[in-house]
Amino acid sequence: MDDAELIREVSRFLGPPSAPGEAADGLTGLSCPECGGPLYETAGRHICRVGHSWSEESLVDAQADAMERALWAAVHRLEERVRILDRLERSAGKRSRGDLLEEAARTRHVLDAIRTLQTRTGGGDGGLLPL
Repeated sequence: MDDAELIREVSRFLGPPSAPGEAADGLTGLSCPECGGPLYETAGRHICRVGHSWSEESLVDAQADAMERALWAAVHRLEERVRILDRLERSAGKRSRGDLLEEAARTRHVLDAIRTLQTRTGGGDGGLLPL
């Protein structure tokens, strides 16, 4: 690799998406499934500023994995919220129980919706373990 080629490669990751004088490839409007940074398309690849590089096929797979992790994280947090609300409801006086029961019911409704979404997107079949 000559110096000019090395400079072009390094500048892709440390500076603007292209070296000075090169036509800048545009933002794709997508984010990196690994780090969340913006993706640029260059030479048929999607590359973020950190250096993660994705083909179209690997990007689809990585996004599916990231989505599944996010859904599991949401399920985990919502389950914790229900447990906390249930504890508060058991220890609360009569005046605040109604609000806690309503909040717990809303949280369970959201939790059920996310579990349904996981099933429809292929994430609820036990493929990955919950976080």
